[in-house]
Amino acid sequence: MKICTKCGVKKELGEFHKRSAMSDGHKSECKECTRLYQKQKYDSGEARSAIYMRQYGITVEEYDQMVDEQNGCCKICGVNEPGGNRKRFSIDHNHETGEVRGLLCNPCNAALGLFKDNPNILQSALTYLLTNGHYGT
Repeated sequence: MKICTKCGVKKELGEFHKRSAMSDGHKSECKECTRLYQKQKYDSGEARSAIYMRQYGITVEEYDQMVDEQNGCCKICGVNEPGGNRKRFSIDHNHETGEVRGLLCNPCNAALGLFKDNPNILQSALTYLLTNGHYGT
């Protein structure tokens, strides 16, 4: 048993993340308090700002501007919901140059990843659908 330094509640050790640097091998705050802190930090924009800048070289304001420019929709399929359990659209970028291309819903972003961002594979998939899927007839 251990008392969480954030909420003050006595809990089983399994309710704390492991941390070898601590004398009992577990962090001082419980998993629930850690989760709430991380959620609050992310929702405040503080963590988002750092992630966007580190991974994509854009600010939260630039992201919000992209949402406005795309009318709150996915740049590929036009849906106005990110999809899955996501709150925000994915930032699509060129993996070689790092250049941000636009904001995509989760399914479109996953599809591009599965097609390895390769236009030739995407063209083959399109040809396949047009030839075998009775589309456009």
